[in-house]
Amino acid sequence: MSVDIKELKVNTEDERKDWIDLLYHCVNFHEQIAQEVKSEILGDEESKAMYMYHSSMANAVRDAIGLIQMWEIKEENEIKTAKEIMDEQRQIGRPE
Repeated sequence: MSVDIKELKVNTEDERKDWIDLLYHCVNFHEQIAQEVKSEILGDEESKAMYMYHSSMANAVRDAIGLIQMWEIKEENEIKTAKEIMDEQRQIGRPE
């Protein structure tokens, strides 16, 4: 399933921060579960699989947070894409 990033929007800076906060709670949950199922017993494949799953989920959610943090509100109901932000930063650094 593919999602066009142009369709992903938040309406306000507060809404974006709320999503980031919610996702950090997801990271904390998966990290906690990973630590709880982590086994010191060699050969415990079930615990190892659960640990790897929850660690991977925490990392994936962290990546999603990073993408959301790159978005900036341009105006009400409009988001700057990462490309637009990079283009603006390049223009600021260029002498006229």
